[in-house]
Amino acid sequence: MRRENFEKAAKDLVSLVYAAEKKEPGKPRILYLDIDGHRNAQGRFDADMLELQKGFGLTFLLPFLTEVHFPLISDRNKNPQRNDVPERLEISHARNEKDHSLDDLYVENFSHTEYQSEVTVYAYLKQVSDFLNRYQELDAEYALLPPEPYDPQNYLLQWRLHMRELMNELFNMFVGGNLFSAAAMTRTLMECCVYGKVLKQEKSARLLED
Repeated sequence: MRRENFEKAAKDLVSLVYAAEKKEPGKPRILYLDIDGHRNAQGRFDADMLELQKGFGLTFLLPFLTEVHFPLISDRNKNPQRNDVPERLEISHARNEKDHSLDDLYVENFSHTEYQSEVTVYAYLKQVSDFLNRYQELDAEYALLPPEPYDPQNYLLQWRLHMRELMNELFNMFVGGNLFSAAAMTRTLMECCVYGKVLKQEKSARLLED
């Protein structure tokens, strides 16, 4: 993917080949690799993906495979396929060249994400992010308002703060591609909206305390 640098891609490939060997020991393995993005202004591959295909792919990885098919080159292992695949790849002095172009979307900067965004999705997420930041800025104003007569402890403000944190976390989960957690948190948020409406309609101190 375009946001994955050499170190991330190389480690993933080694893990993939290791998993294939464990699943079907000794079976001939053929790797087909697609690369999204990673092109310079002239349309050529950047340094990371050149290294991944040539230096790493043909020198280190090919002995554990029968064939490799990269966008730049295809080759066949001229020796018997090795099956002593390392479980993981350790790279000394790994460089962190991750693309940070999505960082301004986050309410908090969860830099572990590998989420990929197209232009329309980016625009939508930017709208939501702006809304959440404005929503957060309103907290100072809400804190100055006197509590409702039935809510002397100002539980409704705490409820609002709870929902704000839930929305922030839900948004970051979605941007991070953790859709399973995002789905569960969406249900929780919907329940909170219903509970909040009930509390305001009933105007009951007992309900608020419970």
